[in-house]
Amino acid sequence: AEAVWLGSFESLAAMAENAEAEILHHRGSELDRYFVFDGPRVYAYLAERAAAVDDAQDTATTAPAGGDHE
Repeated sequence: AEAVWLGSFESLAAMAENAEAEILHHRGSELDRYFVFDGPRVYAYLAERAAAVDDAQDTATTAPAGGDHE
């Protein structure tokens, strides 16, 4: 079966709700793919990952050691 590519994640979420199915996520190096399997039909959504968002999630922010304690 060929996937029906949707234009928004919200549309995919609505299809999942209507089908009472889970959204499956495949994380790629530059693109994320989301799928909903509804019997013979497959709905899909493709999202480009923002590098800044990934960097923020991958980098832990900590307070500098030995800061001012007044």
